[in-house]
Amino acid sequence: MDKVICPNCGASIYESEPACPFCGFINMEGTEDKFMRDVQKKEEELTQIPQLQKQDLKKSMSKSSKIIIITVLIAATILAVLFGLHYAFEAMLFSEDNYDAKTEMLWERENYPVLDKMYEERDWEGLLKLEEELYEINDKEGTNHTIYNWEHSDFLYAYRRFENVKYYVSILDSGESLSKFQAENIVYYCMWFHYRMYVNDYQTFTEEEVAMVDEYREYTDEVFYNRLKFTDIEADELYGKAEEYHSIDAKTCYSYARKIRKRFE
Repeated sequence: MDKVICPNCGASIYESEPACPFCGFINMEGTEDKFMRDVQKKEEELTQIPQLQKQDLKKSMSKSSKIIIITVLIAATILAVLFGLHYAFEAMLFSEDNYDAKTEMLWERENYPVLDKMYEERDWEGLLKLEEELYEINDKEGTNHTIYNWEHSDFLYAYRRFENVKYYVSILDSGESLSKFQAENIVYYCMWFHYRMYVNDYQTFTEEEVAMVDEYREYTDEVFYNRLKFTDIEADELYGKAEEYHSIDAKTCYSYARKIRKRFE
């Protein structure tokens, strides 16, 4: 099964995932796939009329009663399908997927102190590795553990984006081309750092973390201007289109990246 990069936190997730298990960001391709599979299943269940029932109806009904009952059945089926669609969509959005609040709370109490210790030791790589291992555990055991509620999770996501930008540059340095997802992400991440989207009322960065991310920004800005060949005017125009609710719309950046990717490869 193919994996993609979560545009919000940078984690590697399966393409069929309806949402990122790390930060909760909705993956539209996975969401649509799950929704259509659920709808198809509901339609199959609702439209299967037992063969014996059909034979009994043929024997006992007159032509006029057949028309009436068939009409009623069609109407009932349509209503049932509509109800099934509503139920499937609602379940898709609000299903907890075996998530148990008490279990998650106990897991956080046990594991967040480990994260705190690694944070105090500045073991950023260890934190990223632990996050990847956590994803594999969730996938294997069907759990839904996440570090989203951890107080330094926003900083870790920023660090992951910084590391991803460095990784994408190493690919370009080797003479290879970026994949579509990588090209989209490097533009989005550089925009995110350039316009300091980590400094607003919706983020949980400490002053020390902001200072560290500002240092990452010096590197990503160099990539932004020299490798991706952005100008200030071009960046501001893209920002004007992508800025919304104190954040940057990833899809707008992705679309623009696809148009210009040839110039930095």
